[in-house]
Amino acid sequence: MPHGTSVVARRLPHPAPDLTISTLAPLPLCAAAVHLTLKLSDWHLVGSLGARGIHIAGLSLAVQPRSLPAALEGMTQLSTLSLAGNSWPPLRVYGGWQHLPRQLQQLDLRNCGLSDVPRELTALTQLSKLCLSRNERIWCNNGWLLELKQLQQLELSSCRHDHVPGGLSRLTCLTDLRLDNNPIEDWRGLGFLDQLRRLGLQRCRLQQLLQEMALLTRLSSLCLAGNPLRGGWQHLPAQLQQLDLQWCGLRRVPAELATLTQLRQLSLGQNPVTGGWQHLPSRLQQLDLQWCGLGEVPSDLAALTQLCQLSLAQNPVTGTRQRLPRLLSSVLSPRFWVPVSDFVHNPPSHAVRMLFLSFCFAFYAVLWLFTHGLTLFWCWYFAVFASLICLLMPRHIRCPGGALVAAHRKNT
Repeated sequence: MPHGTSVVARRLPHPAPDLTISTLAPLPLCAAAVHLTLKLSDWHLVGSLGARGIHIAGLSLAVQPRSLPAALEGMTQLSTLSLAGNSWPPLRVYGGWQHLPRQLQQLDLRNCGLSDVPRELTALTQLSKLCLSRNERIWCNNGWLLELKQLQQLELSSCRHDHVPGGLSRLTCLTDLRLDNNPIEDWRGLGFLDQLRRLGLQRCRLQQLLQEMALLTRLSSLCLAGNPLRGGWQHLPAQLQQLDLQWCGLRRVPAELATLTQLRQLSLGQNPVTGGWQHLPSRLQQLDLQWCGLGEVPSDLAALTQLCQLSLAQNPVTGTRQRLPRLLSSVLSPRFWVPVSDFVHNPPSHAVRMLFLSFCFAFYAVLWLFTHGLTLFWCWYFAVFASLICLLMPRHIRCPGGALVAAHRKNT
């Protein structure tokens, strides 16, 4: 084995402790599934591990000789393979695709510098998840991809596609499609994918919701984060249960959201929303309002009787610690729990006290260090460091507000 080579192994599932070895000698013979991460010079050890009776369930491989090793064919238990990041010319995979195990269920080819879907993938009849993201201009219309009849999840993010790949409707098992970060202009192929249940269109430069979305009658989860949306809300599928509208530049909650009676999770984070709260679906259970610039908890949230999780992190919600329980109880039920440690501001008097405390701590630190023989430079160095620690402490002691909410729940 080359010097410095190491194999990181861990049993599945994850609660088992990790095992790090530098040689194959101490590795015991076992039939349990093991997840291995092989580094650049370790790929040739795959055959040795298989010969020792170890069944490898998952493998992350960095290819050095530009070709997949033939030892992969002998891994009869391998179900997950990751080749992500092999786009650098010395590591790019140029061949050996025929060595992929036929029983593979998940294959990650993200950022591999591919310009075409390898024909050999058609032999993977059990493949259910395929990631081709970050392969710029990869050609998906050659027919090889459409032979994967069992494919359920397909990721084509950041591939610079200007249209929805045609023929995906032939993949009748496909339920999860990611087209994030693609400058798509031709969306006509989207309307034929009525088998989709989850769709990701993050940062696709959409300004209007697509008419084709209304044809997706089985869609339950939709991600539109990072699109400067201005209209077309009437095209949202009525059966949606999860909707992500982060970073969409929204100033008001669209009125059309009130018609989504099955919506359970809604994310409006990082939008300067100032109104329209009455349009929130009445059956919402999870609501994300992080970084929305809210100065107070909207009173219209009281109508959300099924709401059980609310995120208000990084909002300048006003009110002292004495007012906080009353502020929340006026709009939320007593059994509702909301994490307030991230958004409750400390009163100015508390900040002044902490500033005074930091200077006192710095003074005593300088005095103690000077009496113990340290030079004046190092004394002031540690004093400044101690002051910064004290000044940062208020950011991490906001949990008393959360304790008050917990006490309020107990009393009510």
